[in-house]
Amino acid sequence: MQKTTPRRRFIQNTLKATSCLVILPSATLAAKPLSSNSALEKKIPRTKLKDDIRKNPFGKHLKVTGKVFDRETLLPISGVLVEFWHFSSKDIERRGNLLTNAEGEYRLLTGIPDKLEGKMPRLYFKVSHQDKTMTTELLCNKSRAEITGEHWESHRVLSEGLLFPKLKKQLNTIHINFNLTL
Repeated sequence: MQKTTPRRRFIQNTLKATSCLVILPSATLAAKPLSSNSALEKKIPRTKLKDDIRKNPFGKHLKVTGKVFDRETLLPISGVLVEFWHFSSKDIERRGNLLTNAEGEYRLLTGIPDKLEGKMPRLYFKVSHQDKTMTTELLCNKSRAEITGEHWESHRVLSEGLLFPKLKKQLNTIHINFNLTL
């Protein structure tokens, strides 16, 4: 029987746990994906849907959640394709897409967008459902989230509580709630 000290056992267990985290893909570490409309999933294979575009799951990242509402009825829309992208260091474009769940909710994870050409960092969105398509952008950095005038014009049917993005910080995550209309 081999003698091990508590310190050695602690280090062995820590190494085992750490190696499991390195082996697991970042999508496994992300929150459980939202359920989505299965009819639309047939048109867009599940392998192509990607709601986590972080380079490093352990670094600082941005979590954007929200709902997509019908512009006329203000009811949430399920099965909406939400495509998003931003620029990362050295002009590398990071892209992802997802479908809203039955309540019209979406959730994405990404790194913090880089600042380009003296502008505030931006996360771009293209939202599509049936024959409707809309594009917009969310201006965000580590301390604030804002909308553009064009976004305000397009989505002002939402109440102020739903229209303007809300930012919260938690440890290494910046959480922004950002609602859209289509």
